[in-house]
Amino acid sequence: MARLVQDGLITPEEASVHPHRNVLTAAMGVEPSAGDFLETPMPLEAGDILLMCTDGLHGLVSDQEMLATAGTLDPAEACKELVRMAKERGGFDNITLQILKIV
Repeated sequence: MARLVQDGLITPEEASVHPHRNVLTAAMGVEPSAGDFLETPMPLEAGDILLMCTDGLHGLVSDQEMLATAGTLDPAEACKELVRMAKERGGFDNITLQILKIV
């Protein structure tokens, strides 16, 4: 769904209720073609935050909530808080995430 939103074909609101919102279209793994990555590295700067998560989190917690939480708490506490939020909202799937803050 992120690709459809990025390409302007659907809105984020439409993506959140789309019947195929949980269909896997890319993955990280051992196969070179498994991921969907930029060919040119993206430079990181102090203050940047990287958050990688499964659909068990992003299906229940909005991007804005993830950004606000990751931006105000240290990474370990932000992970705990985001998992808590997802569980509170149903936690229907596994909830896995990693946060990295560039200093």
